[in-house]
Amino acid sequence: MRVMITVEQCAKFSGLASNETVLGATPSAKHRVLLSSYVLNLWRGPKTVRKMIVAHIRMWLDLGMVKESADLVVVLRQFLSDYPEAGLEHWWCEDTDKNKRRRWIKLNLGTTH
Repeated sequence: MRVMITVEQCAKFSGLASNETVLGATPSAKHRVLLSSYVLNLWRGPKTVRKMIVAHIRMWLDLGMVKESADLVVVLRQFLSDYPEAGLEHWWCEDTDKNKRRRWIKLNLGTTH
């Protein structure tokens, strides 16, 4: 297991808003069990698993279940630490020459290097 990313990195890599990154849970065996249940879905792809966890965080928040949401933020942080390729992808455009040609570069915000 890698060192867990920060809450700020988690929000950036997952697309969660600051009010959706609920704190208050300390990593425990419970979180490892929750994470393993999501890892079983890796055959769908790591980005899909990230989307599942984010959807569940938002669902718990909509239901007013803050503790459950905080638990899943811990799970998401560990998942993104273990599977950085699951992070959001963004594109950046740069001008390549004076003829106004542009080159699009894909940035994977899930990499922590």
